[in-house]
Amino acid sequence: MSIRLKLILCILLSVILLTGVLYGIATTVIFKSYLSIEKSLNTQNIVRVEQTLENYNMSLAVKLRDWSHWDDSYMFANDGNQAFIDANLQNTSLETLEINSMIFLNTNENIVYAKNIDLTTGEDFANSTLTSEILIHKKITDEDESGEAGGIIQTNQGLLLVEALPILHNDGQGPVNGTIIFSRLLDDELLQKTSDLTQLELHLFTYDDTNLPEDVAYAKDVFPLNQTHLLIPQTSDTMAGYILLKDIDGQPVGIVRITMPRDIYGQGQTTLTTFILISSFCILLFGAVIILLVNRLLFVRLQKLNDEILKINSDSDETVAKVTEGAQDEMGKVARKINDMLHGLFTAQKNEREAHRLKLEAATLLQQQQKDAENMSRIMVEREIKMNELNKEIAALKDKVKL
Repeated sequence: MSIRLKLILCILLSVILLTGVLYGIATTVIFKSYLSIEKSLNTQNIVRVEQTLENYNMSLAVKLRDWSHWDDSYMFANDGNQAFIDANLQNTSLETLEINSMIFLNTNENIVYAKNIDLTTGEDFANSTLTSEILIHKKITDEDESGEAGGIIQTNQGLLLVEALPILHNDGQGPVNGTIIFSRLLDDELLQKTSDLTQLELHLFTYDDTNLPEDVAYAKDVFPLNQTHLLIPQTSDTMAGYILLKDIDGQPVGIVRITMPRDIYGQGQTTLTTFILISSFCILLFGAVIILLVNRLLFVRLQKLNDEILKINSDSDETVAKVTEGAQDEMGKVARKINDMLHGLFTAQKNEREAHRLKLEAATLLQQQQKDAENMSRIMVEREIKMNELNKEIAALKDKVKL
């Protein structure tokens, strides 16, 4: 595998790793911030619904105070006179007050008067046990001058908002002359009104209902200790909030489910996806630029250097046996070192050729000298032989002369 391919693979792996790191950071930081905002906003929505439901009790208390701090009510608690009933306790009066039930008790907690109506029809409830179901809760019949009591109770007709105040004079002074109780069913009409006020989809379920929807039953099982609301995502598009309703005695009696759109969650997903796509594109572009720069500044010059080196051989002219040095950078330094090495190499080759030439000349001279020496030796031998022969001839001539 070539170095170029290895480098490209390393850059690509780095791009993939960096993209993964950015995704992890984005998920941890950016997306979690959206989830935190979503949780905060949805919690506010739940609190708004809780406060709206509490405001109904406060509204009952405000209406009730006008009736409980009234001399006519004070007298009626004593004598239960028909004139007061005819003038003030008709069905239209309860409709105007938007209450289902009105109960007057005397100081002995005996019923002076009670009326229960259906606000939908404006008629009395038939065979209603609403009054007795209200009076079971002793906290409601507190006769203390400051003994306001209120909350939710469970009845056969549904959950009931109840407020009770002691009956006093116009100036709010006692002694207490009984108790007056207003109540309003937490029915579909009131729930729809709450939905319209909060712009949220609401559903009410009785706590001990055996046919609760699966998500409500799950919420019922996992409600945090000492908390009255809970958030559970349903889908990527909807979030469900649950409010635990407790009665006047602190016992759970109902669950309100609030269905909320997950616009922030969706925006967070869109932002995260956009961020990852843009980041990935930028990283890929950055990687491509790095590869192009490395290729241009390193590999192209390396390839050129390699090609120039391959063209150089022992027969090359020293004047042209050079590589292009280029810029004064590391590659340029390498090229200069190669040129210095080539210069030294050609100088060594030149010296070697000169030494070889001188060696050949010396060998030729030595060979010629050897031949000359051999010729001289042969001449000397032949001369010696001729001298010996001449000496012998002289000696022979001497002997002849003596004779």
